[in-house]
Amino acid sequence: MSLPENPRSLSGPMHGIWRLIPSPCVSELLAQAGLDLQILDREHGGCDRTSLATDIMACEAHRCAPLVHVGGANAVEIPRGLNPAVRSLGYGGGPPPQPALPWFVLIIETLTTVEHLGDIL
Repeated sequence: MSLPENPRSLSGPMHGIWRLIPSPCVSELLAQAGLDLQILDREHGGCDRTSLATDIMACEAHRCAPLVHVGGANAVEIPRGLNPAVRSLGYGGGPPPQPALPWFVLIIETLTTVEHLGDIL
């Protein structure tokens, strides 16, 4: 699911949460509560490959965009967050979500990062 397809986010600001603890039940509850997105943290949180898959499916079943904060910028971690097979399984009895192009979000944590943004991009 791509973020613009979510009708809740088209008329104003988006609302989301940064998730450290994996749980498809929590993903589903937060999505049903009206969040537009959930950031699933593989770097600092406890998401493994299985929990990431179930969290993504629970989010997408309720039109809440899952964003994955990968554990590193390398050839192993990035594909784990982009794996389309994870999204093809479906969840919650509905049809599997349609594949979408991945979104890449730059997280800027320090003023030094801002100063070197040209070098990073």
